Amino acid sequence: MERQTHAMVADLHTVVASRRSPGIVILNGLGEVVHVNDTAWEMLSLIRQHAPVSKNGLVPEVMMDLCHELESKLSGRHSVSSHTRLEATHLMATADGGVLFRALALEGANDLPTEGRRFLIMLEKVVEREPVNVADQERFGLTPREREVIQALTHGFTNKEIGNALGITEPTVKAHIKHIMEKM
Repeated sequence: MERQTHAMVADLHTVVASRRSPGIVILNGLGEVVHVNDTAWEMLSLIRQHAPVSKNGLVPEVMMDLCHELESKLSGRHSVSSHTRLEATHLMATADGGVLFRALALEGANDLPTEGRRFLIMLEKVVEREPVNVADQERFGLTPREREVIQALTHGFTNKEIGNALGITEPTVKAHIKHIMEKM
């Protein structure tokens, strides 16, 4: 059992190492870039070739639109607590899938002058995953419910989303995933 656990941990490390971190951009309230990580820089370089860019020439207009949307949500609020999540999203189609832009107003944004506000924008590559082979599902002896869970996972749904779609609780989804992993 210990050997199997070490193999599973090694496999997880391989999966984690193969995943790219999301692109992260931080803009101030004036639309000026405060921070861009390497992943975002690469993605923005490709996006700028095919999408309209803002006046600063660095970020696509869609990012500025998301910040304006957040500004609109902020106006009229007295304060934004840590429990209030102001978020705006946009999916941009690309030749090889798409890019999901997820913009968040950082805490305290409402209490600061415009130039002091900070907006975090994450850029995530979106690709359609291959469906799970039915023969593999049968070979591993998956139940019909486990097949539904694995199909939802391959489409990128979260445990909570899967639970809501299937009418089961999130802990039940986790139990199904555990059983699937044990069978494989």
